[in-house]
Amino acid sequence: MARMTAREGSRGCSEIYAGGILAIDAASPVGRTTVTHWSRRSNEQLQNSIVQTDKRLRLWCLIAKGYTDIESDYRATKRDWLEAQQIANVLGEKQWATRASGELGLIAFLEGNPGRAAQLLGAPCSRRWLAATQAVRSDSWN
Repeated sequence: MARMTAREGSRGCSEIYAGGILAIDAASPVGRTTVTHWSRRSNEQLQNSIVQTDKRLRLWCLIAKGYTDIESDYRATKRDWLEAQQIANVLGEKQWATRASGELGLIAFLEGNPGRAAQLLGAPCSRRWLAATQAVRSDSWN
């Protein structure tokens, strides 16, 4: 899967998908249009039949849209990241599922739910700590 930066995500889903390679449209006028425009454009891409059937491409588009929507509509961002998390779990993309959990934690904070935010943001950290602790313990027994 292609690596995506926050700047690339803000461009919306103006990708070309060919042979498993995602390419950002270099001619996109980033910075000269509104966030709402990119969100709308990303949403149009999500309606594309190729994006609807190709789970990896859909995940990528949802991630891009999630990064864009946070600037204008946290409810839309929540929908983006919930679907992205679901697809990431189906595809076995643990890093993206964890990232989605973190983004959903930030959204929970924006919604005024700090307990849920802490749970969503803290769970991945707790799992990593537990795994590291278990690895150290198993090494010390050998």
